[in-house]
Amino acid sequence: MLLILDRKHQLLVLSEGMLSPQTFIEGRRGDGENIELVFLDEGAAVTPTGLEEFRFVAKPQGEDWDSAAHALASTWVRNTSTGRYQARVNYNTTLLNALLKIAHATESENEYIDLDAQLAWRTSNTTTWWRTQLVTFRLHNSVWRGNETDPTSGTAEESIASAAKSPQFLVIDADVVNNNATANTIADITDLEFPVQSGARYHFRFSIPYTSASTANGARFSITGPASPTYLAYRSDYTLTAATRTTNEGLGAYDLPGSANATSLTTGNIAIIEGFIRPSADGVVTARFASELANTAITVKAGACVQFTKLD
Repeated sequence: MLLILDRKHQLLVLSEGMLSPQTFIEGRRGDGENIELVFLDEGAAVTPTGLEEFRFVAKPQGEDWDSAAHALASTWVRNTSTGRYQARVNYNTTLLNALLKIAHATESENEYIDLDAQLAWRTSNTTTWWRTQLVTFRLHNSVWRGNETDPTSGTAEESIASAAKSPQFLVIDADVVNNNATANTIADITDLEFPVQSGARYHFRFSIPYTSASTANGARFSITGPASPTYLAYRSDYTLTAATRTTNEGLGAYDLPGSANATSLTTGNIAIIEGFIRPSADGVVTARFASELANTAITVKAGACVQFTKLD
């Protein structure tokens, strides 16, 4: 697999000497796909200095980028005769097998998976990572395997940034319970979060089904994220009775409101948290919840989700 990087324009391009952005690449799963990396500046091939670090990362759209990569090439060797960098893509067997089994009931040599992919690079010992556009990485021959190398987890700086103005979704697949022994103790809704980058603007909407162990037990729902955001404005509303809801407007700090409401339905409750954020540090924005009464469960149900959009 040949990747051609125009560093000035931060683009994966179609061919040497052309600045057309690449939108689609293909690979084959197995013992590892090799990548050759060619560099362009102003459309002309250049030889790297030998001080660069690179990451090629692929994950499903909307996946938490702080988690383990589905495909990762992070160890690169420079071919002195060609001036090109070469790396092997390692595939995460467990994650890819789980993803494949969602789509296909049986093994097939002819199936493929489409992932989002991106190349990031920086000069050694510097902190800033530069990133190309997102491209579709079509992974062929995705039969269920057990002989592949699992890549290590990448940090947010080494992984893919959210595509600007492209809505993405994350869904949790397990219930999360808060029945803390101390009333109104707020806690994270495990895995119900999305990644953010410092200085970028985001719109988000959490949609959260939940149950309560008692109709006399209320709840509260909020968010947390990177410290001291430059801008934060959100609202929340959630079930009070079969005919009424608790509404909180004009929220501008994390973990608001400070108190829970007084009642819930035992089933069929829904919480909505929607707003905008411009963080001042990289990190994740996470939904949170509390139970009004001590030792009385509020249970967020599997299928709770967040839609988020990077606006610039």
